[in-house]
Amino acid sequence: MTDDTALYSVWLAPDEPVLSELQVLVQEFARVRSAPSFLPHLTLLGDLPDSQARLAQILSQHAPRIPAQELTVTGVTVGDSFFKSLYLQLSCPPQLSAVQSVLARALPATANPGRFDPHVSMIYGAVGASTQQEIHVTLQRFIGSTLRFERMQLVRSSQNTPVIDWQVLKEFALPDRSESAY
Repeated sequence: MTDDTALYSVWLAPDEPVLSELQVLVQEFARVRSAPSFLPHLTLLGDLPDSQARLAQILSQHAPRIPAQELTVTGVTVGDSFFKSLYLQLSCPPQLSAVQSVLARALPATANPGRFDPHVSMIYGAVGASTQQEIHVTLQRFIGSTLRFERMQLVRSSQNTPVIDWQVLKEFALPDRSESAY
């Protein structure tokens, strides 16, 4: 896949030590269910058909003004789509919605990004009821906790790109709220 035809996503990555804890769980759930493993993340925008260089330039301009995000885990949710089969539901404060909207407007390919639903997926693909229950119980401890996101990532990924081929290409540090403009 060439740079001109690739699809990209913009993610927020959870900070340590939570990132490592979530990664271990994602890997274990994937191993047990023969599902793809992936890096835990919150997708701000996905399936962006643009050049890597242009996206990186836009994100590097916006990142210094986007504050680090502290989001509360509000529940463990089961969904019916491949990428949202079981996930940690996150709060969506107005500032996070504003960040997502600003980035969507800055990237013409996302003129209509769809409904924003902040979450961190824990497994992809169809999951049987007994596995859902088992994973749900394992993830209950996160409900009410705060996840901090201090890094934005440009990722080669899309709904049609095999998960094994996803690749973090560039990372942007997000400032503390007091240093941000949004």
